[in-house]
Amino acid sequence: MKCSMCAAEFEADTANRSCSGCPLVGNCGLVRCPSCGYDNVPESRLVTWVQRLGRQRRAFQQHKPIDRVGPLTLADLPLGQPARVVGVVHENGAGRHTQKLIAMGIFPGARLVIQRRSPGYVFQIGFSQFAVDSDVAHTILVQVEGERRPHARHRFQ
Repeated sequence: MKCSMCAAEFEADTANRSCSGCPLVGNCGLVRCPSCGYDNVPESRLVTWVQRLGRQRRAFQQHKPIDRVGPLTLADLPLGQPARVVGVVHENGAGRHTQKLIAMGIFPGARLVIQRRSPGYVFQIGFSQFAVDSDVAHTILVQVEGERRPHARHRFQ
């Protein structure tokens, strides 16, 4: 367990219970930090399970290898991976979003980085952040940038 006051790590089972001798409540479940004496609320098993699940999911998404060589859609792009826009797919009436995408700066050659996937796809172009829904994210084609970058010249957007 981690103390919320001093950030000291300790085992909740070996720490002293705060209210063991309290006549009012009895045993409320607070755990006293051995370092600073602050009474902490015990960690919920559900909260620790959800936090562990979130860490595993983020680790999987960040280290997910890209096995496709050609262009990807924005929805397939891993989080934090820089990419360049190749084009927009116009099938099944997806052309109605073209003016909005151009206003956002999505045109061939624009560099973007996806930051979130839920509840919408949030990506950054330059210093601006935009959010689109899943249908629009599947119409934007991007090409993953290589790890090598030019050392002498940088293009600013």
